[in-house]
Amino acid sequence: MTRRLSATLLALSLICLQAIRAQTIDKTLASTLGPAELQDLYEICRHSTLTPEQQKDLSALLSEKNAMFMEFFRQNDGFLTLEQEKQLTGMKESAMRKVMSDEQLMQYFRYLATSDATRAGHEARDAVAAQMNLTYMERKYINNTFYVIEQESYALRMLYKGQTKRIREEIQKVYEREIGYLIQKSGIFVDRDMKATRKFILNDYAPLTPETAQEPAE
Repeated sequence: MTRRLSATLLALSLICLQAIRAQTIDKTLASTLGPAELQDLYEICRHSTLTPEQQKDLSALLSEKNAMFMEFFRQNDGFLTLEQEKQLTGMKESAMRKVMSDEQLMQYFRYLATSDATRAGHEARDAVAAQMNLTYMERKYINNTFYVIEQESYALRMLYKGQTKRIREEIQKVYEREIGYLIQKSGIFVDRDMKATRKFILNDYAPLTPETAQEPAE
């Protein structure tokens, strides 16, 4: 009985903790917004943590974007041109950049990259598995490595849009960092052409450091 009660209390505590940490719109602000502004703001705040003040400023800018949408809609008998849609997208992005910090923008852009990152992780895992025998954990490490590389690369391209050199440098840092982690965890190196090489064999996955490895792999 005591164990069941403890388990129940623990479950309730976890639910409450998740609710506290959930990212959403300030309730006072939400009560003042129309449906369109509320949805626009929710889609951003759900994936990036903004203060109530930031949410208020952002909602005001998003209202301008929605007003422009209505104007375009009425001008064209219920249709928007591709140029008008592009302009509205630009207004939303501009509003976010005015209000949000780089880290907040990165949080949101990472969310946008989720589907592509998932696919990239699976493709990398399968490509390496076709070249060498992999353990269950090695497959997970490779999947996770290329998930992060794709997700961070997309977010950086969005954050530094138009800054080609900066984007290239930042993405290279991500690649080197994540491949370095992959080598430490699995002993496997994967180049940009997806050619995999086993640098060493790990005796024990527990510490996940090169110090536990045999040199070199055959």
